[in-house]
Amino acid sequence: MASKRRSSPGPVPKEKQFEVFKRFLFSCRTCKKQVPDVVLILLARAASGRRVADETDEATAMWTECVGCGLKAGEMFVGGDSRCYPSGVRRPIPAMLHMRIEQLEMMDRWLNELLANEDSDVNGLLELVFEMSRRQMYGPGRDELRKLCDKYSVVEVRYAVEIAMGKYLVPDTSCPGGFDDNSFDDAFEKIAGICHLTRADRHDPGLKKLYWIRTILRDRLQATDEDYQDDTALSALRRARDAGVGLDQLELIAQKARDWTDFRDRLDQAIQTHTAILRAEESPEQPKEEPVTA
Repeated sequence: MASKRRSSPGPVPKEKQFEVFKRFLFSCRTCKKQVPDVVLILLARAASGRRVADETDEATAMWTECVGCGLKAGEMFVGGDSRCYPSGVRRPIPAMLHMRIEQLEMMDRWLNELLANEDSDVNGLLELVFEMSRRQMYGPGRDELRKLCDKYSVVEVRYAVEIAMGKYLVPDTSCPGGFDDNSFDDAFEKIAGICHLTRADRHDPGLKKLYWIRTILRDRLQATDEDYQDDTALSALRRARDAGVGLDQLELIAQKARDWTDFRDRLDQAIQTHTAILRAEESPEQPKEEPVTA
């Protein structure tokens, strides 16, 4: 009786290859090398030599390996060119060259898609800046927004633009509906700091409020008290916050402090008061036992 040959999977459509390559960033899942340094093949786990039955799930059942890693894959089927080969079978050199060219073209298409999406995000931010400030931005301003989108999410940058433009723009009295040039430059420079602070606040809840309290303190003391320093003020506020003093109480202290020394004294008093309350709650006074009379 003749042995039953195992069927080989058919060609993998180009669009399906493209989706799998994108999902793995055009890199080998094993060695992490990326096109154009390697030629990639597609691996798809198959039961009894059959390809995945559901076409909608087929792309998600595939992954990428370079040729060197793919040859060690064992009982897997590989694809990625006009034909598919069982694992361990080396492709002819012309087929390998054809695959390399196709993958370079796909990677170029992928990079262009990424740039198009990036430009779309930046254009949306530029439109927001224009809506809020009536200013068109080119060159360096666009580049700065693109850098921020690389470092932070578009949502974070958009939030920062809204806060900066809404808070720091000053109307230009000589131009109805316009804004002062210096205030626009100041607002735009604040965007990066707001992005940083918004992300930092996730890991250190309340940090944004501490910066706001420090701003109150700076506005009141920096011009008149040579002892005031931004870093020292923030450290003192953090120390009080960590000791349990509420943010609203810290804001009230900043609003009432007459000078730097008064601010430090008020902080120390608030910390001592809060610490005493905590100790009283942790060790409540035991009721006195009345003597037992015979």
